Amino acid sequence: MAITLYNDKVARRRVPILLSVCCVFLIGLPLWWKATEVYRADLPADAIRAWAASKAVLRYPVDVYIEFPPSADQSPEDNGQVVTTLNEALAHARSNAKPVESSDAAGASLPVRFDVHARLLNPEAKPPAGAPVVRIRYDPDLTDRPWVHIRADQRLDLVVARPPVAATPSVIGPLTEVITRLYRAQERFANDRTSNGERPHPAARRAVRHTRDYQLTFSLFYEEASAAAGTPDWDIEAALATHVRPFLRHVAPLFNFTLDSQVQAFSPLPIQPARDPRGTDSDTSARHTLRAGDLPHFINAQDWNLESTETTRPLLNFILYVPAPSRTPLEIVTADGHPLPSNAFLLPRWGGVCIWNRPPTGPPTISDTATITTAPALDVAALHQPFITFVTQLRNLLGVPDWSREVIQPLGQAFEVVVESRLAGSSLTAWEFQLLVAKRSTENVAEAAATLQSLLNLVDSIPNMVVLDRIESKVTRALDHLRRFEEELDGRRYVTAYAHAAEALSLAESAFFDPTMLALLYFPDNHKFGVYMPLFVPAFLPVLMAILKEVKRRRNLRAAAKTKAE
Repeated sequence: MAITLYNDKVARRRVPILLSVCCVFLIGLPLWWKATEVYRADLPADAIRAWAASKAVLRYPVDVYIEFPPSADQSPEDNGQVVTTLNEALAHARSNAKPVESSDAAGASLPVRFDVHARLLNPEAKPPAGAPVVRIRYDPDLTDRPWVHIRADQRLDLVVARPPVAATPSVIGPLTEVITRLYRAQERFANDRTSNGERPHPAARRAVRHTRDYQLTFSLFYEEASAAAGTPDWDIEAALATHVRPFLRHVAPLFNFTLDSQVQAFSPLPIQPARDPRGTDSDTSARHTLRAGDLPHFINAQDWNLESTETTRPLLNFILYVPAPSRTPLEIVTADGHPLPSNAFLLPRWGGVCIWNRPPTGPPTISDTATITTAPALDVAALHQPFITFVTQLRNLLGVPDWSREVIQPLGQAFEVVVESRLAGSSLTAWEFQLLVAKRSTENVAEAAATLQSLLNLVDSIPNMVVLDRIESKVTRALDHLRRFEEELDGRRYVTAYAHAAEALSLAESAFFDPTMLALLYFPDNHKFGVYMPLFVPAFLPVLMAILKEVKRRRNLRAAAKTKAE
């Protein structure tokens, strides 16, 4: 009897205890949920999607100013009519052109299209700075096809046979043809496509990924210490001032460069050049050769000091290599055995190498090596050709267009073309600079938009990812720079537009790779169960067992009461 009373007393206490525990869970669960809730700032998702949806093609407006020579037979109204008819012809050519496509070779997925509009340049007026100008010239004696004189400062002379009369085809046809060919060729380059549009442009495979900051390291490497004994240090500062810095000044609106140099007296090759005897039996001198298959293995990364302490800037190496006396001359040869004139090669997205052979001071001996004593100093004159090669390699690595191949060749199919040399000391024309600005601006805009869209998709796919206010601020500012990019582009302020595009990309990448965004990137949902199960199962299991036991007891009481009643 006492045991029964005790059990009833314990059973009566069990219900309040269970209710108390359940109340604790009911009250604590919302508190726990709120305490563990992550903060998620509201990203401008609609603005990101709207901007991406509105940009199937990036239209790059270009104003081409048409300058007519003074003529008593040609009034300003006639010239204006020529420009009006020219714009109609350009619009017709654009509508009939094949739609442009973009390659992902350089990370850009946004096609660019040049919208060219002709404007009449009054004789007393000056065109805006950097605007292309087409000057009409008349040659009554011209019987062959028109010819084009392309100048380095974005001026182009079009020579036709006779003055037009009220927009006759004698000038409209050549004008439309030269402008259309000029900018369609630039479109192909800006979209990383070859002329047939089927494969990435070769320049895209050579160029490094675009960024604002680069480090350039110029190295003088001697294969053996004996090769360095007779040659003093190179006059690197004068060579940089003569060849490299003028080019860097012209691209300064797009890039920031840090320059350094080094000399290494012992830099053995990791490969064995082939010995190539040449000449007659009486001429037993020999050269050593490298073929295309040897060049990828030329760099001795293990023994050569090519590392950089700068971790935030991409490093581009330019190596002037002096072979040992026993391997002089060392020449890069083509497949048919002819020496390469530059004796240099480019390593895509890494840098360039130029081999400099010290000339012998006396006749070669009968032995395997030439008698080489003190060589000429590596002054500016000796470094002239190697540094011209380095600047050409730097152009390729930065993605500067090859103007002669990209534009002049297409024009040469319809015109006699004369090309002016590049701007003095810059290794760059104004045409090339403007095309590079357009290409890099397009890449930055495309990558910024893609990064913002990826960020939005990532946040949507991980509901408990932290999104701080600073992330929202960076995204908002990136969108603002994209908007200002469009405004500056409409105003034909291309360099300023590029700056906004570059800043938009920087902010978008900074938001995407923020450390707080990456904390849960590799923390899937099944990991949550592994964290919370050891915490909640030991607490829930006794409570659940007690509830089941109480339910079972009450069922037994009801069954016993029913049996007793019967």
